[in-house]
Amino acid sequence: NFNELLRGPASNDPQAVTEFLAESQAQIDRLAWITDNLLDLSRLDAGIAALDLGTHDVNDIIQAALQPFQKGAQAKGIVIIRHLFDGLPEITCDRARLESVVSNLVDNAIKFSPPGSEIEIGSHRSGDSISIWVKDGGPGIPAEVQEHIFDRFYRGPDQTQRGSGLGLSIAKSIVNAHGGSVEVDSQVGEGACFTITLPHAASSSS
Repeated sequence: NFNELLRGPASNDPQAVTEFLAESQAQIDRLAWITDNLLDLSRLDAGIAALDLGTHDVNDIIQAALQPFQKGAQAKGIVIIRHLFDGLPEITCDRARLESVVSNLVDNAIKFSPPGSEIEIGSHRSGDSISIWVKDGGPGIPAEVQEHIFDRFYRGPDQTQRGSGLGLSIAKSIVNAHGGSVEVDSQVGEGACFTITLPHAASSSS
């Protein structure tokens, strides 16, 4: 307990006090993030979340979501390959929320891909739908894990993976709130591919 440590001998060590306070603040911030996102997740699942809908270019959303991760991927020696189709219909979405979904998938792809590997991200149209997909170069996801990967607080069978276990659950709820779906396709040893499918603006207004 940080408070108990600060009341003891550590109180006379300025560096220790600074480190303890920084860690304590980090834990407070993490708890606040979890609380806020759990509330948002509940609203999304109940269908009462307010979406800031507009028509947007899906490739612009992908590029914006990728931007913050460029340096991190480069530092890890990971190459990001884009397969972005031109001329796609716009999609009706809450841009900030959808961008956060793509960001979450890219962040996970970088975390689970080894140095020197490749991550692929693409967009395409199929009938009345637009898809965004992210494929990593990681170890793949066992079938028994795939069954639970979108569950709240799920972090794998050994629970050693860092994080809140909320990212993919929130991503799924956001996509569902847009009338879409998100799926994972993976074989052990062959990476994992997450695909978001959404109706495009023309089909959703018809």
